[in-house]
Amino acid sequence: MTGVLSLSKPSWHSSFKARLPRRLVPALILVYACLLPRELSIEFAGAALFPYRLTLFILAPIAVARLAARPVQPSFVDYAAGLASVWFILSLFVTSSFVTAFVTGSSLALDFGFAYLVGRAFIRSANDLRLLFLYALPGLAIVALVLAFESISHNIFLRPFLADVLGKPEPVIYSRIRWGLVRAVGPFPHPILGGVFLATMLPLAIFLTNNWRQCAIAVLVTLSSLFVVSSTALLALILAAALTGAYAVQRLTRVPVFLVIAFYLSLLYVAIGALSESGPLSFFIRYFTLDEGSGYYRTLIWQFAGAEAAANPFFGIGLRDWARPGWMGDSVDSYWLVLSMRYGIPSALASAVVMAGTIGLLASTGKHRSSRDQHVAVALAILLFTVMFSGLSVHIWEGLHIWVIMLCGASVTFAKEYRSAVAGDRA
Repeated sequence: MTGVLSLSKPSWHSSFKARLPRRLVPALILVYACLLPRELSIEFAGAALFPYRLTLFILAPIAVARLAARPVQPSFVDYAAGLASVWFILSLFVTSSFVTAFVTGSSLALDFGFAYLVGRAFIRSANDLRLLFLYALPGLAIVALVLAFESISHNIFLRPFLADVLGKPEPVIYSRIRWGLVRAVGPFPHPILGGVFLATMLPLAIFLTNNWRQCAIAVLVTLSSLFVVSSTALLALILAAALTGAYAVQRLTRVPVFLVIAFYLSLLYVAIGALSESGPLSFFIRYFTLDEGSGYYRTLIWQFAGAEAAANPFFGIGLRDWARPGWMGDSVDSYWLVLSMRYGIPSALASAVVMAGTIGLLASTGKHRSSRDQHVAVALAILLFTVMFSGLSVHIWEGLHIWVIMLCGASVTFAKEYRSAVAGDRA
């Protein structure tokens, strides 16, 4: 961890002596839009223009103009992002009406494609990513305070208050009491989304801050994810902390810690598969949750929604209801399962290639970077891996999804431009 934080910079304001470059302002606006509640959305032509979606529509032409003025090196991740975006529309044209395919499919496609485009166009370096996180930190801190207040006071106030003021329908709040705390919601559509959003910030808190005060505030922000009292958020926080610690040990000892972990996890997977009748995934879902009943319910979701995905592998079932017992709700608690069931396995695979491919690009250029830039690459890789893992037990949508896809686009530009610079130096 040596060299990650600089104790010689005692002031919070020291990081802001270098003002935020104008090219980063659009990306920062999008980050803050991802933190706004859905009650601030407006309806237009049958589509809900959430704050982040309206921001994307405004920023997309600017992003295209910027990419035209300063092109980026193409990557296989770009093609996967394009395929994922197009497949939302194509699959719905096959399974739904023209109007549904056009409105819903286009909304999903533009969310994915425009978020990736904004990250690709406006964020180009490790320093850009550091500044973006530091300037987003005040907003994240406010969200953390809201979550803490709602959870401790047992008063979910923010979204109901905005709905009342704006004349919107009373929001459906998925909240309950656990361990004496209410599952806080804050500005998020579901408590678990808020938990995963903040928990996965841990590597950014450790590696992208400049002094111990900033790091302390950022770590407290990530710990506020505990106020949603969710097993998925808790596991995301533990995984992010474990991977961050593993990287620190690897740098200090030069032992290939990640390879050792991968080896033993593979052995554990094989052992669980051999000893467990239900299989590794079901074992994980059932026994790594705070509520055993919730874990069992999620195995049923995988059983019935998985059957729908297997029966409709190419284009999915669209937006129709999925087959299940009458007493089960319609929520599908897995990002990867939702994509496979609704839009076909190609949609899930393309989205997985975007995230995993981005991690691969970050890893492949790591050894050529300066120490500080390597920290940024590792932080992004850990964040994306943790989100991919969390996607097994939570559906990722709205602001969290936009944030993650934007980071993928930014990370690809960061990795490709760095690789280009290294190649130029060698030539």
